[in-house]
Amino acid sequence: MDQHARQNIAAAAAVHQELGRDYDLAVAEGLVERIGEEIDKRVDARLAQSEAEPRPVQRRRVDHLVPGSRSAWPAAILGLGSMGIGAGVSAGIVAASTTIGPDSVTHHFGGDQVVLIGFIWIMIAVINIAFSRRP
Repeated sequence: MDQHARQNIAAAAAVHQELGRDYDLAVAEGLVERIGEEIDKRVDARLAQSEAEPRPVQRRRVDHLVPGSRSAWPAAILGLGSMGIGAGVSAGIVAASTTIGPDSVTHHFGGDQVVLIGFIWIMIAVINIAFSRRP
């Protein structure tokens, strides 16, 4: 921080002590403005310094631009994983609709459960298709 900025901040502190609490907001605004200007100067200096230094060349991967170069493992893992999750959720829905009473096992499997299971499998299919078509 340069000497002029230090003097301005010290002067603001002295004014604050002299004027009292009635002028807190005005003194604080002036101090914030001076600190902001100092921060702006430092940022500008760092940006100028970084522009003067040569940047290392970064090579971009182009594997995704070559057709057929993408590995099939992520798609296989997503497909198998989503099918496993879908089967587990479907089994949970079926199990939740089953009641074991004193007389026998009762199944209350109805249209709502069928719609829910269908929706889950449609969403799994949409996600897998979207993933497989991505470049």
